[in-house]
Amino acid sequence: MKKIPYMILMLIAFAILFAAGCAKKEEAQAPSAPQKTTAPPAPAPSRVSTTAGFSSLDDRIPPETIVLVSLRNGKKFVEDCKTTALYDAWKDPAVVQWYQGMKGESPNADQVDLSSLAGAIPEELQKDTVLGLLFPDQAQPLEKDLPVFVMTDQRGREEAHRAFLRDEFLATMKKINPLATQAEETIQGIKVSIVNMPNRPSLFWFEKDGIFVYTGSRVALEKLARQAIAPDPAFRSSPAYLKALAQPRGNEPLVVFLDFSFILSKLRELSSQSGRNDMQIIQALGLDQAEYVLSSYRVEDKGIRSTSLAGLSGARLGLFDVFGPPSSPYMLQYLPEEALYAGEITLKPGTQLWQDFLATVQKCVTPDKFLNFQKSLTQMQQTLGVNIADDLLSPLNGRIGYAIWGALPMAPNVLLVMGCNDAPRLVQAIGKLAAAGGAQNISQSSYKGVSYSYFSLSGTPYQISYVTLGGIVAISNQMAGIQRVVDIYVDKKGSLATSPKFARHAQKLPQQAVIFSYDELDKAVATMAGLFLMQATMQSQMGWLKNFPDLNSLTKYFFGNSTTVSTGTDSLRVEGFSSSLNAVVVTGMMAGIALPNMMEAQSRSKVSRARSDMRSMATALESYYVDNNSYAAWAAGDLGVNSFLPQNSPARNMPTFRRYTTGGPMTLTTPIAYITGYMKDPFAQGQGIYSYYSTKNGWILISPGPDSDYDIIPQQEYQDNFSTGTIPPGLLDKTYDPTNGTISNGDIYRNKM
Repeated sequence: MKKIPYMILMLIAFAILFAAGCAKKEEAQAPSAPQKTTAPPAPAPSRVSTTAGFSSLDDRIPPETIVLVSLRNGKKFVEDCKTTALYDAWKDPAVVQWYQGMKGESPNADQVDLSSLAGAIPEELQKDTVLGLLFPDQAQPLEKDLPVFVMTDQRGREEAHRAFLRDEFLATMKKINPLATQAEETIQGIKVSIVNMPNRPSLFWFEKDGIFVYTGSRVALEKLARQAIAPDPAFRSSPAYLKALAQPRGNEPLVVFLDFSFILSKLRELSSQSGRNDMQIIQALGLDQAEYVLSSYRVEDKGIRSTSLAGLSGARLGLFDVFGPPSSPYMLQYLPEEALYAGEITLKPGTQLWQDFLATVQKCVTPDKFLNFQKSLTQMQQTLGVNIADDLLSPLNGRIGYAIWGALPMAPNVLLVMGCNDAPRLVQAIGKLAAAGGAQNISQSSYKGVSYSYFSLSGTPYQISYVTLGGIVAISNQMAGIQRVVDIYVDKKGSLATSPKFARHAQKLPQQAVIFSYDELDKAVATMAGLFLMQATMQSQMGWLKNFPDLNSLTKYFFGNSTTVSTGTDSLRVEGFSSSLNAVVVTGMMAGIALPNMMEAQSRSKVSRARSDMRSMATALESYYVDNNSYAAWAAGDLGVNSFLPQNSPARNMPTFRRYTTGGPMTLTTPIAYITGYMKDPFAQGQGIYSYYSTKNGWILISPGPDSDYDIIPQQEYQDNFSTGTIPPGLLDKTYDPTNGTISNGDIYRNKM
């Protein structure tokens, strides 16, 4: 799920949009002083009280929810956000000038920076807010239904406030689209206000017992309305939720909960249906026993502090095995302070690391593929004259550092620093690899009294350089990279570990971990943006981009992002400290691993189902032909079996089986049941029936496939003079082929001569 790493940011952005509609134009108030908070009481093992949950609104959340984004005391959280470095950036004249050039007006603090969040959460709505949920839905594929909404607690029973929402909410939407209109509808017995905007999804809101719900998804609206009428505590009683709730935590205002056990159970089910073992990668990563992911965020020292915990029910497995014991950072003392991206990993020592790596690969592939992998590995080692386990890995002690800096993206310095038990052996192996790789002029030189080796690679501008410094071996793609490491080693200064900018991060991070990571990607982006703007042709095409601010001048407002990863026998913990809300993306780490696999398996399962359905319908059609000397009639629109779908539904307007009417032609189901019922196409919107078209001598059944888009127009493109299973001319480029990607263009169909 590549969408999942941006999901939380999307939820927050959507929340701001909706909540802004109910914001009162209050006089500016000074930020409230931070209040001292205490950890909430531990929940009782048998039941969870309302106050012990992640939100007081937990009993209003649909039971099948798998993701919860909850904000507590939102007004204070927003006021705290206004103290971050990200907020300060909007005060820079360069940003103001850029905004004026792009919008033709000066920026309004309530529109362009984090203060808009403060205005979006009025005083009466500052207790609890649920920003968004994600839950599976039977009518839509998971990847196509991501309900996003805002649900706020307290206030709302006063008619004046409800009237305010009706007026101000519509007024706000009219600023976005002047053609916006408002209507009312009763759904699940609740009066719902609807804002309709041309070419945009409708927006809904309702109030029930002092709780306001805003959403852009009708599916979410109906679920939340049912929950508002008859609250069901099933969600906050689920095993994964209870285990996440039991974790020690402070009173963090922003909490994200992910029910990972549901995702894994669904993945196992879909893998079984599709006949493929999509769990292999999950098992290899050691996440097949994950139950939940719990993330929390708070503002601290002009930055965002984040913690994500993945709970595992069993001992850590798979790739977790390659990590050594948690330790304090060591290699950072050899990495340059100007690094834009740097980090350190603690792995198991050499030979053991190689054995665990092979065991992990074996879990990921089939036995025959693993055998081929071993053969290829043997051939490669013979060609290079180097044994990976003995020559390259056995000298390593497991401590590895890395850094990237310099002229991005054209000619960056890339540095790798490796802790060694046998440095001479590793250096000898590097020399063999260089010779086998076509290295030219392997030479030696010295810098500040330290000898190092270097060589050129044919066809590249790089000079690979490497040096031994005490118990480490450093290798870089440029000679300047090795000289920079020597500077740090000899002069005892200039390293990332001793830099003031990293010191504040070190205070926020755990003292021991298996991964330490630090980046200043904002500077990297600034460099690349500068190069981009140098291209005159692009400037003329992009319009407002000409006035884009000098991002290099803005990097003073950012101090980087840092992350640590710690592993335990039953958990994986990721902690971060960031100058921007990018830290929130950490939440998607686990979902990004599992959801894409689940969605792939889901699509493959539906493809198998569609083909199976078509085989069954083909049998029914041929039985019908034997009795009637013709194939079943087809129709579209009001006369077709998809007439129940909305007027603009693609499936409704495609040819399909004709509805049975008195005195009309018989169908596959009436009055003789050649098939018990028409099967629903898993890819048709609104659970429509498969598309069907017939001629005197043949027929074709069509499903739009995983992209849900019909490519074949059978009235124009189907010919009945081709045998079953063959592809008629003109349909080849409209045929679904999973080798183009599980979710790709093309229709699934079956035809008869």
